[in-house]
Amino acid sequence: MPDNFSPSSKREVLRILFTRFPGIFAIIVIVVGSVVAVTLSAPKWYHSRISFQTQRPRPINPLASPQNIFLPTEVFLRTQQAIILSEGVVSRALARLDGAQAEDEDRIVAEAENIRTHHQKRLRRQIKHIKVTTTVGENFANSEVFFINVEFPDEPLKARELTNLIAEEYRAKFDTLQQQPLTASTQILQLELTVLKSQLGQANRNFADFISTKLKGDLLALRSI
Repeated sequence: MPDNFSPSSKREVLRILFTRFPGIFAIIVIVVGSVVAVTLSAPKWYHSRISFQTQRPRPINPLASPQNIFLPTEVFLRTQQAIILSEGVVSRALARLDGAQAEDEDRIVAEAENIRTHHQKRLRRQIKHIKVTTTVGENFANSEVFFINVEFPDEPLKARELTNLIAEEYRAKFDTLQQQPLTASTQILQLELTVLKSQLGQANRNFADFISTKLKGDLLALRSI
């Protein structure tokens, strides 16, 4: 078997290449053009981020394993992630981004409900472009700082605005959830206080009846003596 191609074989290879070069070139142009067109037509997503800090709980027992102190923080951060990425928080932020004013609560509620009901695709797409991370990425086990990362298409200023709105709605939702146990406890105590007041009133009436009926004769006898 010869080690080199013969001159005629080389000429044949070159002939085939030159014959088919226009087709190969056309395919390359089409592929490159398609990639460029898709890239140019696709929306540009702008990134914005805001940070929060949480205090890691410390173990009561100083002899406990150091790994135990990470779990409460991880649970807390996972909970915050669920709140931030919830449809309620993001839909309210989008409603405010669309023009609903913070002081117009009725409009915010109506617009947010409309987004959740009739614009679910927009809502789900935006949620996919929100991430909760820490200084070590998405590892929540060993961090006291976490970030809300938001991407928004084509408008960098709105990316920053939406980030701030999500942060505000997250804090409001978190405060509401924090108040729920206190509210429930307050309602229980108020109910118990009402019952105690009613019992005290009944006891006072019973005491007054006792004095005016059963002790009335004895008091008159005692006064005459």
